[in-house]
Amino acid sequence: MAPSTPFDRSRSGLSRRPRIAWATAWLAVFLAGMLLLAAWPELDLLWRLNAVGSKLDRHLVTGDQEPLVEAERLLGLDVVSTAARPWFGPPAGGSIADRASYWRLYGSVAALTPSEDAFRLLSAAERRGSLDRTGRLWLGEVAAATGHWEEAERSYATTDAANLLLARAEEAYTAGDETTAAHWYETAAASTLANPVDRPVGSPDHDDEFLSRANGRATLLLRIGRGLLNVGLPARALPVLERAESEMQASTIGVHEEQSIRFTLARALLLTSSPDAADKLSRRQRALLLVDRAIEVRESGWSRYEEAQIRLLLGDRREAVQALRSSIRLDRRAPEPYLALGAILEQDGLPSLARDLYGTAAEVLRGNPAIESAWARTSYHTMTPLEALPRLQHAAGTITRDPYLFAALGDCLAELGDVEGARTAYREGLRRAPGSALLISHLRGLTRPSGETP
Repeated sequence: MAPSTPFDRSRSGLSRRPRIAWATAWLAVFLAGMLLLAAWPELDLLWRLNAVGSKLDRHLVTGDQEPLVEAERLLGLDVVSTAARPWFGPPAGGSIADRASYWRLYGSVAALTPSEDAFRLLSAAERRGSLDRTGRLWLGEVAAATGHWEEAERSYATTDAANLLLARAEEAYTAGDETTAAHWYETAAASTLANPVDRPVGSPDHDDEFLSRANGRATLLLRIGRGLLNVGLPARALPVLERAESEMQASTIGVHEEQSIRFTLARALLLTSSPDAADKLSRRQRALLLVDRAIEVRESGWSRYEEAQIRLLLGDRREAVQALRSSIRLDRRAPEPYLALGAILEQDGLPSLARDLYGTAAEVLRGNPAIESAWARTSYHTMTPLEALPRLQHAAGTITRDPYLFAALGDCLAELGDVEGARTAYREGLRRAPGSALLISHLRGLTRPSGETP
C-alpha cells in the first residue's frame, strides 16, 4: 500500500469540514430553538403587555370602547374561568406573569371597568407581594369603586395619592354627596398621615425642597381636615389638623393659612365629644390658646369673625358679640359678620336692632342677596305690611334662595288681602328651595276664597 502524500491528507481534511460545519450549524439551530422555547412565555407576556398598553392608550385618546374591550380580552378580564386557557386571565402565584408590570396594566384597565373579581384578584396579588406602588394605587381605585373602603384606605396609604383623593372628595362634596365625600376625605387622610415629609440631610437645595414640600403638605392637611369637619367627622379631622399644626412649625406658609390651621384645629377640638370633664376643660383651654395665637399673628375682620365662631361653640356669647363688632369695624364689606351678629340679636329677641344692623349692611353691600333677604325679613317682623312689602319684593328679585324670605313675602301679601300673590310667592320660594317644609306648610295653610286649600 502506497504511503499517503500531503496532498491526500489535505483532500481528506477538506471532506470532513463540511460535515463539521453542518453539525455545528444544526447544533446552533437546536440551541437557538431551545432558547426560544424557554423564552417563549416571557416573549408572549411582553407582547401581550405591549398590545394592552397600546390599546389602552388608544382608548384614552379617542374614547373608543373597542380597544378597551380588546385590552380586557388580552388580560383575561372577560374570562370567568382560566383553567383551560392559562395565558388568558390574571396569573396565580408562581406564574411567570405574576409580576408588577402585569398588575400595573391589569389595574389600569380594571379601574375603568371595576368589578368584584378584579378587586379579589388584585387583593390576592397584593398579599403575594406582586404589586408595586402603582399597582397598589390601582387596587385602591378598584376597591373604592366597588365599595371596599377599608381596603382602599390601606392601599392609598402606601401611595401618597392625597391630592388626587382630596380632589375627588371636594368634587363629591360640591355635588352634595356627603357620604361619598366622607369616604374620599378619609382615604385622603389615611394617605397623607401615612406618608410624612422627612427632612433631608445635606445641601441647602435639599432644605429648600423640604420647605416647599412641607408648605404644600400643611395646606393639604388643612383642606382635608376642614373637609372632614364639613361632613361631620371631627374625630377623624383632629389627627389631620394636629399634623397640620405640627408641620406648619417647620414651614413658611402664609399668615392666612397659619391662622386657618389654628382656627380649624380649635373647632375640631370643641366638636370632638369626650365624656371626661377634665379632657373637655383641657380642650377648651387649648382652643382658646389657639385662637389667641391666631389673632396675635394678624388681627383682621376675617380673624375676628373666625374667633366669634369659636366663641359661640364655647358658649361665650358676649365675647362672640364683641368679636363680631370688631370684625365689622375692621372690614365693613364682609357680609358674614353682619349676618352672624344679626342672628344673635334675633335669637336674643331684638329683631329691631337686627333690622337696623342689616339695613346698615345693605347700604355698604348693595345687592348682596343674603343681606337684602335678612333686612327684608326682619322688616316684615318689625314694621307694617305696607312698609315691609317693597323691601320684601326687592329681596325676592335677587338670586336669593332663602325660604324664610319667600315665607315672609307670602305672609305679607296674604295680610294685605292678595291671596293669589301670596300663593305665587310661596311657589316661587319652592322653585328656588325645593322641598322646603316651611313653604309647603304655608302654602297648604293658604285658603282659597271657597275655603279650600290650594
